[in-house]
Formats: sequence, C-alpha cells, structure tokens
Amino acid sequence: MTHFAQGDTPAWAGTVAQLAIPTVRDELYWNQVEATRGNYSFPAEFDTYMAALRQKNIAPFIVLDFENPNYDADNTPYDADGFAGYANYASAVLQHYGSQIQAVEIWNEYNGTWCTGPATNDRPGTYTKMLQQAYTAIKTARPDVIVAGGATAGIALGYWQQLMQDGALSSMDVLSVHPYRYNSFESASPIVDRPGSSVKSYQ
Repeated sequence: MTHFAQGDTPAWAGTVAQLAIPTVRDELYWNQVEATRGNYSFPAEFDTYMAALRQKNIAPFIVLDFENPNYDADNTPYDADGFAGYANYASAVLQHYGSQIQAVEIWNEYNGTWCTGPATNDRPGTYTKMLQQAYTAIKTARPDVIVAGGATAGIALGYWQQLMQDGALSSMDVLSVHPYRYNSFESASPIVDRPGSSVKSYQ
C-alpha cells in the first residue's frame, strides 16, 4: 500500500521498481473524482502518481472508496442512489485510466471502521448490494478487469459467512482479506471477527 493518494511522493515508484515489485495498492478517492455530482475530474496528484507507476511498469491495484457528500449525506452508500453513484464513479475511473488499471478492490475494510451511517445496520447485506451494482458496471465497461471483493480487516469468518449467504461471491472475481497478523489474540485489533469471540464489528 503506497498511499500516493494521501500525498506520499510518487518518487517511491522508483524504489518499488528497483525492488522488482510488480504491483502496488493505492486509491483514487471518490469525493475527489466526483466533487460535483455527475461531473468527473481527476486531481493532478492522482494523474501524477498514476503516470509514475506507468513509467516504471508497475501495475496499480486500485481501491475504490470512500464516501461522497453528493450521495447519502456523505455516509457509506446505503440506498439505490448511493449504489448507482458509486458504480458510476467506478466506471469513470476505468474510463479515465484505461488499460493501466487491471484490478480494483471494492471499498476498504467495510467490516471495520470504514463504514458509516445506516450501512452499519447491516454491513454484509449493504456491502453486497453495493458490490453487485459496482461489479455489473465494471464488467460492462471493462470485462477484463479483476474485481476483488470483501476487503475485510482481519479474517472475519462470521462476516464472510454472511456475505456468502447474501450472494456476494457471484459479484467478485477474487476475495480480499487484510489479515493483520499478531502474536497473540490479546494484542489483536478489536475489529476482527474470530470464532469464539464476542467481537463482531459488522453488527
């Protein structure tokens, strides 16, 4: 995770290339791409870091996130309007950067802290609806793009079970888990849903 979208210098692309790392994960924030509803423009800093990656032949794995104040009162999308807005943003990103983007991730750690508003009442169900609409839009625009779903903080088995029951697997090409490895359960992040634990942050 390079965090170029958060202001880290794209000069790090040279270091990544020297280490023979073929792919980096980064973001192109929705609220900056669609600052005005229905109008898509890409900040210079986004284009700069994407150009640096292209120059070094590094493939960007793009996380599509977060909230946008033009939809759902700046909460995580939870209704038809928000889901459509998110899907359109995904399509706009792919249209702008073209074949440079070969893989995207739908949101980041929805089961953890990166989910706000009414969506938190049913995280797996709401995420699945957003995922399904985004997947359809992405595959319509670019059938070749790999769509990673889930993107969970920790190996949240209960959360994943509910995603599967809700039909999320049919709208992702691969599943994504951010494992956060720790030496002991006591030091683990409280957002992780583990078997035998009462912590189920998605609820």
